[in-house]
Amino acid sequence: TERKMAEQLLVRSERRFELLSEIAGNLMKSNNPLQLINDLCRKVMTFVDCHVFFNYLVDDEKKRLRLNAYAGIPVKIAKEIEWLDYDVAVCGRVASDGVRIVAENIPESDNSRTDHVRSLGIKAYACHPLLSKDRVIGILSFGTRSKISFTEDELELMKSVADQVAIAMERMRFLENLENQVREQTEELNKAYKILKAERQQLYDVLDTLPAYVVLLTPDYHVPFANRFFEERFGKSNGQRCYEYLFNRTEPCEICETFSVLKTNAPHHWE
Repeated sequence: TERKMAEQLLVRSERRFELLSEIAGNLMKSNNPLQLINDLCRKVMTFVDCHVFFNYLVDDEKKRLRLNAYAGIPVKIAKEIEWLDYDVAVCGRVASDGVRIVAENIPESDNSRTDHVRSLGIKAYACHPLLSKDRVIGILSFGTRSKISFTEDELELMKSVADQVAIAMERMRFLENLENQVREQTEELNKAYKILKAERQQLYDVLDTLPAYVVLLTPDYHVPFANRFFEERFGKSNGQRCYEYLFNRTEPCEICETFSVLKTNAPHHWE
């Protein structure tokens, strides 16, 4: 008998490890863990013999809890409890205090906070906070109709799942914030680029109206810009170097007053 019990405990321990590994892997791979909570929590419900679960998320704007996922109750009831105030019922109290609450033998309890789950036939109920750096971002709770209490192993499994969900949610929020920052910076860069492009074009338009040669030369002798007055006299460079298309040479000029400024790093004027 003892050997049989040991074998059963070993099998259950292996199943528990596999379940946690599967949940952790799925949450880490997903870019939106909130969509996985329903499926993952149903597997936990089967493992710990539960019949309902609730996942509420904190709505910072409304200062309330919003039902994100659930199982084991009719849609009508879910609509009625879609929003929950802080410090109301077990879930609201957990969200308010950030501390797990385990309610056992609920049919015999006179705790008014368990009235709602009692009306659903729940006999034992465990509600865990979803924490991110000591800040409550939601709750995850499980309830059973078949027993009046949970084992420590079952409560530890629920806590592990809640912790993994909280980590995945925090990772999702971090990625969302990062994407928003990148988007905002990209928009600012695009705006700055458009302004710069417009100002550059405005400068080129002014240079094009000057009745004098204006030419921009690079250290490798290319001509990225020449004004209209210059091109009307010498033509366009079409990617050629200045000594190639101006003087039909294969090498830079031996004496070039223009490029002396690159040696002296100072303005140069000559007649």
